[in-house]
Amino acid sequence: NHSHFVVHRVGTDSEQIMSQIEFDRAGIPKKAIEIVHSYSSRLKAQKVNAYLDTIPQDAWLVYPDADEFFAFPCDWGGRILPILDHLRKAQNYDA
Repeated sequence: NHSHFVVHRVGTDSEQIMSQIEFDRAGIPKKAIEIVHSYSSRLKAQKVNAYLDTIPQDAWLVYPDADEFFAFPCDWGGRILPILDHLRKAQNYDA
């Protein structure tokens, strides 16, 4: 699995724990998750470029913003959507 998630740390500690629980339920390894305290378009571009150096030349890169959704016929089995729903609820809670 070549997945890597960059998660902007916002909210309370309990919300952070709930987010980690959702990643755990989806089978996302902790080493694939990076928590950042500040997020920007520049950071996103840096992370994507660094990640591109780690994947095979014929691999695909899914590069969504938080408000974009993708579906692929693969073994994710729809598990990513509950994570996004949880993160969206957490963001709306903070607003």
